[in-house]
Amino acid sequence: MSAGSRSETASRAQRRESVLAGALGFCAAVALVVAPETATASGYQQTAQAAYHIAISPSGVPYVVQPGQAAGGAVWPYQNQPFAPQPLPPQALAAPAPAPAPVSARPASPPPEREVAPPPAPPPTPAPQVDFSTTPSFEPAMAEQPPPPKVYEEGFYAIDEDYLLSWPENVYRFFTAPLRFDETDWYIAAGVAGVTGALFLADKVLIDFWQDDVRGDFTDDAADVFRPLGGFQNLLYGTLGAYGVAELLDSSGAIDMRREKAAALMAFESLVLTAVLTQGSKWITGRKRPADTDDKFDFNGPGDFDTNDAFWSGHSSEVFAVASVISEVYAEDQPWVPYVAYTLATGTALSRVNDERHWFSDVFVGAAAGYFIGKLVTRFNPFLEEQGVGVSPLMQEGTQGLNFTYKF
Repeated sequence: MSAGSRSETASRAQRRESVLAGALGFCAAVALVVAPETATASGYQQTAQAAYHIAISPSGVPYVVQPGQAAGGAVWPYQNQPFAPQPLPPQALAAPAPAPAPVSARPASPPPEREVAPPPAPPPTPAPQVDFSTTPSFEPAMAEQPPPPKVYEEGFYAIDEDYLLSWPENVYRFFTAPLRFDETDWYIAAGVAGVTGALFLADKVLIDFWQDDVRGDFTDDAADVFRPLGGFQNLLYGTLGAYGVAELLDSSGAIDMRREKAAALMAFESLVLTAVLTQGSKWITGRKRPADTDDKFDFNGPGDFDTNDAFWSGHSSEVFAVASVISEVYAEDQPWVPYVAYTLATGTALSRVNDERHWFSDVFVGAAAGYFIGKLVTRFNPFLEEQGVGVSPLMQEGTQGLNFTYKF
């Protein structure tokens, strides 16, 4: 064996001895610390073996230090201090305290589950800026109730007292209507007056354009179809004939024709009132027809009806009066009726322009007059059951009784 091998073997043996010595010293130190107490007649006396140390070599290996032997490096428990017994305090000689009552073993509760933190909330969206100066107030509004269905009364309509009285009443209402105009009514009146004035200024240009560029065989044939619809006699016979048939069927009990009877008689009333007002306007203004003059401002005042009766158009006013009544009566459950009625009336008015019997302003004013007269007559329908005297309960704060009303 070489010298190097012998040196390595000796080093390994020395390390094993050091580890063994350290383990023995550690066990001895533990034994000294946990040595049991022995009881004597005079009390309790602690016994232990003193003078042993445990030292730690610079390389970290513990070893036993004999009494009186110098120890290098760190020493446990106290450097260069032997372990010596200490006298017990007086409290230790007293009777031992009773042992606490055993506590029943409880199963250890499982550790609380770790809560997973929720993801961070997104930043709040900024509220939109509202201009409260233009925002409508959100006050509770009463829901609009649909109008009650119209119920027509029984009886022979031609001699109905309310119907006969409606003739003078409607004439009075027509002439005094401006006294009861509200803001909307004045706007409508201003609009009609504005359109009439514009048409007066453009009458010559419009009539020449129609006669030169529009009129032809097609418009002449169409005028032949529409023209009879605006004749006073045709409308007169039509309304009275319709009433006679409706009254006959209703009186027999075969068909309920009360609404048809009312429509026919109100159309007849509107037709007559419109015709009277139209003839009065013709006589007062004395405007010449386009076929008789090129001057759109040729107003001669009261004169001969044969040539000076252009303003306003009788065909237009009378056919629109009847169409307005029919539309108002049937539009509630037959919405297509106004479209048909006013289309026929418009065709009749344009036939008078095509025949060069009226200016455009004549037919427009006549149509407006007939339309509003028909509206007036149907607004105060004399054949509805709610007309006349009505009685209803009156329930107000501090007041109770009956409310009597008379609708006219």
